[in-house]
Amino acid sequence: MGIDRFRKGFQEQWGQVQVSALANLVSDAEIEELCSGLEHTWRQSALEPPGVVRSMIYRSLHRDKSIRNVVEDLHADGVSVAGKAMTDSGWCQARSRLPKE
Repeated sequence: MGIDRFRKGFQEQWGQVQVSALANLVSDAEIEELCSGLEHTWRQSALEPPGVVRSMIYRSLHRDKSIRNVVEDLHADGVSVAGKAMTDSGWCQARSRLPKE
């Protein structure tokens, strides 16, 4: 199977998946347990580790999406920070706070 055929099949299957749908694959509890095990602490916000990790998975599934597109998709999926619009910079900062491990 050529890469173009694989990519087309992938896009047909996963092209419309929303960030929230990834919660069925990776739960908040699993992500929080991993982060806690790495002694990572975080504050309460819409950009807590579970949401950031799932949005990173989402972006890896949609390699053609920019960070701006990912943030727009998060907004469309109902993710906000204290009712305010999330920024590209805020998403990048939240991502950089996660433990690399």
